[in-house]
Amino acid sequence: MAELTEQQKAELRALAEMSDDEIDLSDIPERDIDWSTARRGFRFSPVKQEVTLTLDEDIIDWFEKNEPDKKTRHEVINEVLVEYIRDRKFPNQKKSKETPRPD
Repeated sequence: MAELTEQQKAELRALAEMSDDEIDLSDIPERDIDWSTARRGFRFSPVKQEVTLTLDEDIIDWFEKNEPDKKTRHEVINEVLVEYIRDRKFPNQKKSKETPRPD
C-alpha cells in the first residue's frame, strides 16, 4: 500500500478534529437497505452436498482421535478444507473465525 502524502495526512487530521455534524456527506448516495431482518452474529451455513471421498486410513484415524469437541470427522474435514481454501483466497488476512468463507 502506498504511503499517504503530507496533504492527505493533513486532510485526515482535519477530518478527525471535526464533529460528525460538520462533515459534509451530501455527495454520498442514499442506500435503500432494509436492515429490519438482519441478525447480529448469524453465521451463514451453506448447503451441504454429499460426496464420496476415498481417504487414507491414517487420515481418517487422525481426525477421529484428535477432535476434542466431539465433532464428526466429516465436520472437521470440512472445516479444514474451508480454512485451506480461505488461506489461498485471502493469504494476507489474519486468521479469525470471522474471516469470510471462500465463494
